[in-house]
Amino acid sequence: MKTLTLDDNLYSVLEEEARRAGCTVGELLSDAVSYWLSEAVPDDVERAEIDAALIDAAENGGIEVDEFFDQLLEEPN
Repeated sequence: MKTLTLDDNLYSVLEEEARRAGCTVGELLSDAVSYWLSEAVPDDVERAEIDAALIDAAENGGIEVDEFFDQLLEEPN
């Protein structure tokens, strides 16, 4: 078992939600993290869409988002 340190206010909210859900804070966090991880990893369809967008951007002169916003900041108002 590992230790996780949380802000007191966040822990209080988690305790209340766990009480309402009839589970422990640990179970609530485990379920939430498991769900987040399952949604954070692109599936095959999403990966194909991302790859297609990257190819389209490369073929049509697209730029990375960081570069785009840097250029916006550099432009005079």
